[in-house]
This record gives sequence, C-alpha cells and structure tokens, in this order.
Amino acid sequence: MEPMEWVAIARTVWAHRRKVYAAAAMLAPFALTAMLLVFVLFAGVGSPATNEAALTTPQCAQQMQSQGVDAAKGVQFGPGPVNNGMAVIAAGLQMRIPEKGIIIALATAMQESGMRNLANPNVPESLRIPNEGLGHNRQSVGIFQQQPWWGTIRDLMTPRISALKFYDGLLKVGGWQQMAPTVAAQSVQRSAFPDAYADDVAAATLFYRQHLREVLAAAGAGAAAPDSMGSDETENLCAASRPRASRSVYNLSKLPPGKAPEDRLQRYTILTNRAVSAAFPQIKTIGGYRPDSLKWHPQGLALDIMVSSAVDPLSRDGIALGNGIRDFLLKNAKTLGVDHVIWRQHIYYPNGTSEPMDDAGGLTANHFDHVHVATIGGGYPTPASHPRRRRTHAVRRTPADPRTRRRRDRHPVGPGRATGRYADRLRRRAGDPRPARCASH
Repeated sequence: MEPMEWVAIARTVWAHRRKVYAAAAMLAPFALTAMLLVFVLFAGVGSPATNEAALTTPQCAQQMQSQGVDAAKGVQFGPGPVNNGMAVIAAGLQMRIPEKGIIIALATAMQESGMRNLANPNVPESLRIPNEGLGHNRQSVGIFQQQPWWGTIRDLMTPRISALKFYDGLLKVGGWQQMAPTVAAQSVQRSAFPDAYADDVAAATLFYRQHLREVLAAAGAGAAAPDSMGSDETENLCAASRPRASRSVYNLSKLPPGKAPEDRLQRYTILTNRAVSAAFPQIKTIGGYRPDSLKWHPQGLALDIMVSSAVDPLSRDGIALGNGIRDFLLKNAKTLGVDHVIWRQHIYYPNGTSEPMDDAGGLTANHFDHVHVATIGGGYPTPASHPRRRRTHAVRRTPADPRTRRRRDRHPVGPGRATGRYADRLRRRAGDPRPARCASH
C-alpha cells in the first residue's frame, strides 16, 4: 500500500477512536478466556505428576491389571457415567476438597453404581426421574446409592448434589485425610462390604487425572486446582486393597497382621492393632507387649501407635495424624473394645469425656509422640499366647465371644470410668491404678 493510503487509514481510525475503544473493551474478556483455555489445555493444570506417581505403586498396578484397565488408554465409561464422574469432580472443586477426597468420592461412586445414576423399583418416585438403569439395594438410589435419609430423591439422583452430600459426610469424619481411602469411604457410606471400595482407588485416580483439566476449564478462570497429595499419601493410596474382608473391615481373621507383634496381645488389642495398621498405613511402628508397672502393656491390653514413625509429631501434619488416630479409635470404640485413649497429655474415654493429665516430664511420657490406646482385652486367642501359660497339648482353645462379657459401663468403678477429683481415689479402691503414662518405649 502507498504511504498516503496508510495515512488515510490512520486518520479514519483516529476519527472513530471512541468506537474502537468500545469494541476492544467488549472483546477483551473473550480474548482473555480464549488465552486461558489454551493455557489450560496445553500448559497443564493441576498435579497429574502426583497421580502418575500414585499409579506406579505395585498395589495400584495390581488393581488395574485385575480389572483390565490400561493406564495409557484410561478408564472407559459411557457418556452418562463420564458426565456423572465429572460432576463429582466439579462438586469437589466447589467445596475445595483436596484431591484425595475427590478420588475417594470417585472410587465410592464406581463401586456403588459404576457411576451410573440408578433408580430403584423400591422407590417409585425414582422411576419418574431420568436415570441410567435400576438398582435393587433396599431404597438406595443415585450414583452413590444413598438412601432417603440423605435427602430428597430428586437431590440424590442429581449427581452434583449427591456428591455434595457425600463430601459433607466425608468432612465430618475426623482424620479422614490420614485414613486409607477404603476406610474413609466406609466411614461415610456404612457399607456391608467396606473393603470393596479399595478395588476402585486406582481407576478413580486415573479418571481424576484424565478429566481434571476439562472440569477446571469448564469451571472458569476462578477455579483452583485441588490441593495435591503428599508423597507419603501417594505411596499408600492403594495400600488398603490388600485386606479383602468379605463382611467387615474389622474382621480379625481377614485383616493382615498389624505393625505390633501379636503373640502376647489379647483379642481386642489384636483387632485394634490390625484395624489401625490398615486404616493408617503410613504408621510404621506400633508398640504392644512390654514390662511396665501398670497392667496395660504387660497384660496385652495396650498399644503405642508411634506418630513419630510417620512424621514429626510436633508439626501440624503430626498433630493432625494423631488427632485422626484418636478420633478413629473413639468412633469405633465399641467395635474395637477401646477402654481409653491417651494423646498429647489428655486421656479420652468412649463416652465422650476427657481430662488433662499431670506433666510426666517428657515428650514420650506425656504422649506427644504417640497415641496410647488400651482395650478391654477379650482373652488370649490361644493358650500359648498367654504370657503366664505354656501350651500343654496341641488342641486349640477358643475363648468365649468377648461380646458376651458384661458391659463395663455397668460397673460402679473401674479404669476410665470415674472422672473428676475423686477419680484417683476410686481407682485405688478398685485395685486398678490410673492408666496415666507410658514409662518407656
């Protein structure tokens, strides 16, 4: 073009400069959104490296192989389940749930319904709502197979709303972030087959990695990626798939041996040892039987769950882990036969009461580096396991069911039952010293 033509164009633009400014202002948001979308799709968002690391563990690889899932191709679902799974991720972003919580929700939905929005003939209202098939489990509906007490049937069959309800239940579980995924899912769902959730953790992690960027892009520029898991969490993500109980995660014969040696422990203590080891796989050391002036450890009634074996017990993560273990033990006190729990110079009882303890003069003595739990015992599994007996013949003796024991809270006095300023006096009169401290570990 000739120079004079450029001059004429410039004069025309200048004469209409206000219109040009207005047009640029209108187009700017669209241009910015397009640039962000390109960045999301090509530069990457989230933390797929964390999930890739999780999927390389032997447990996760074994899960995917057993289910015929190819990590390179991804998890194959129909359009309905894919949209439902993306709604679960979107609900997690809305509530700012960490990625571990979103993976737990996806694994739960995969196990409960294959992420299909299921109606139920036992709930006639659900048949009038668009669905992707029928389920027949009691009155359970939707992708999480939630029952009517969770909310209205229409809400339970709206994937995003049902996911919000699941996350709300998850956040009420004390210490869920330190739990194995299958235990956290069971704490929300109360399933009759709790360990089944573990089979879907690897596939859920893969689905999350596949679709996170797409969900973030659809959520808009203000959406933030979930908090990533730490390296210890990725290493243990699929670890809970090893115990495969047919009825209960607390089935003594199904759970693998715990971190504490079990040869001198009583039945409820063994059960607690195995349940804690499965629920908190990052714990590497649990102390059990040892000589002591108090009865708990010598009689196989107590465990010392060493928080220090997993993380600095005085750090924020260490305190959160200890709090999670304490809450797990108290919430399942009836199942595990818990008598009391000691953590950070406080003693806690299953009835919901607690009291501070005197300063014993050290990190370990004051229970700042470990959680101490004592059980009601339940007897020794075999005569040979009793520290004061010897096996006299090869016949295996099975003690009476510990559930037939008298309820301890019917006793007028006893360890962990009296509180207040007369507690020590009552315990001494009962001939049972206060379970105050661990002398050494």
